[in-house]
Parts: sequence; structure tokens; C-alpha cells
Amino acid sequence: MLSLAVHGGILALALWGVGREAIAPSPAVRLVFVVPPPPPLGVPERTGDAPVAEAPPRVAQPKREVPKRVVMPKQTVKLQDHKPEPPAVEQAAAVPPEPPQAGVAPDAVGGTTGGVTGGVVGGTLGGTVGGTLAGPLRLDQAAQPPVIVSRVEPDYPYAARLQGIEGQVLLEAIVDRNGRIEAEIKVLKSVAMLDKAAIEALRQWRFTPGRDANGQAVRVIVEVPIRFVLE
Repeated sequence: MLSLAVHGGILALALWGVGREAIAPSPAVRLVFVVPPPPPLGVPERTGDAPVAEAPPRVAQPKREVPKRVVMPKQTVKLQDHKPEPPAVEQAAAVPPEPPQAGVAPDAVGGTTGGVTGGVVGGTLGGTVGGTLAGPLRLDQAAQPPVIVSRVEPDYPYAARLQGIEGQVLLEAIVDRNGRIEAEIKVLKSVAMLDKAAIEALRQWRFTPGRDANGQAVRVIVEVPIRFVLE
């Protein structure tokens, strides 16, 4: 009995589901009407009977002729080889004859180059009237040797005094035409610590000028001894 009751319940449920599917409502259909857009402004609406205007026939434009490019023939220029012209040979300038040297007449015999115009033929180059040399004379060559006018005694060096140094310094100098000692002085005989004092003293000496045979002042070489003695 229980089995029959269960089967009867299942059958009732199945029939109830079939009945619900049969009476299910159908979905609603929604209709949407689309209105066409209005025609553009300025264009009249076309009616069913209005004739359609035909487009005017297209006129073919004449073809534009493109000018043809004119090709000019290339001109070939032949370059001539310009060879450098040989340099012009300068004509040797005429060398003027050398003028006669001063002191030598063109026809003079025995003249010397560098002589004095009007000089005596056979004279000595650099000589003066009477044959006196232009350089300084030795004491024995001067007609009148220099004579001491003023003498300055040398200062005795203090160090030489302390050491007891004595001696004689021999100097060589040139007396110029004014009787003064020239700058260059040679020491012919030296004494330690005394040479400098002797030279400084000799520079202050004065002489009478030496003279030649014609009485003209000349330079004369002199030797001057200066002695240092302790008192």
C-alpha cells in the first residue's frame, strides 16, 4: 500500500508540471517604427511622378601639351696646352768702371790704395808728415817724451800692511795727446795685494803730451814703476 501511495504521488507531480508548461504565456513582441531622416536643406523633395533631371554631358577637356625638353648638344672645348714661356734672359747690366781709389791718380805710378789725395808717391800707408806712425809711439820714438806733471801716491792696502807686504809694481800705460792715462793699463810686474792700489793711483797722474819731430802731440807708451815701502 505504501508503494502505491508513493508512485501515485510521483505521477501527480509529473502531471502538474506538464500542465504548467502548457499554459506558459508567450513573450510579448515589441514593434519599433523608424522614421526616415528629413531631406537636406535646399533640395526639393522628389515626388513619385516628378521627372529626374539628367546630368549635363561631360565635356572632354583638351589635353594640355607638355613642351618637350630640348636637349642641347654638348660643346666640347679643347684646351690648348699652354707651355710656360722660358724666362727672359736678363741682360747683364753693364758694370760701370770702378772709380779710381782715393789718393791714387789714374796715371800715377807707385800710388797706394787708401792713400791721401795729393800724397807723395812712395809714402807709407797710414803715415803722417815726417814719417811718424799714427799709433802710439814707444818712449824712444817720441821727439819729446811725456813728463810727469802731477803724481798721486797710492793708498797702502791695510791687509798688506798687517802682513808686512812690500814691493814694486811695474805698469804699462799710454799717455794720450792731452797728457792723461788711457783706460787700458797692463801689469808687467805684480805684487800680491798691491796691484789694484797701484793702478788706481796711476789713473790720476798727469803728464805733458809727448810730441813728434814736427811738434805735434802724439800718444806715447810709458812704463811706470810704483814702489810700496813700509815705514
